[in-house]
Amino acid sequence: KARSSKNFALPEEKVTKAKFRSLVQAANAYLRQHPHRLIRFDIISITAIPGKKPEYFFIEDVYFNN
Repeated sequence: KARSSKNFALPEEKVTKAKFRSLVQAANAYLRQHPHRLIRFDIISITAIPGKKPEYFFIEDVYFNN
């Protein structure tokens, strides 16, 4: 997720449960076709404010409870 300002929210805060649920559904469809694969969800948050060095924030192995 990327943002060009910090005015409204950090990029990682915009990865909602609904968006994550959509990713899980897509991953499940993929796994039905490729059952011997493993999937892990990571989030990379990039804040690229014009004129400043981009900021990166990495969240490894993301999991949401229902």
